[in-house]
Amino acid sequence: MTFRFDASDLMPGEIGTSAFWAGMVDHTTGAPAEEVAERIEERWRQIR
Repeated sequence: MTFRFDASDLMPGEIGTSAFWAGMVDHTTGAPAEEVAERIEERWRQIR
């Protein structure tokens, strides 16, 4: 059996399963990386 983890597994749920996940989906469908990163960072600032 193989287990795989990525950075989102160590992130708070609000980021890892919400903002980060949505951002990665947006990026793979064409959103610029800088824009995605800014949205994730903004969400992080809101929950801190």
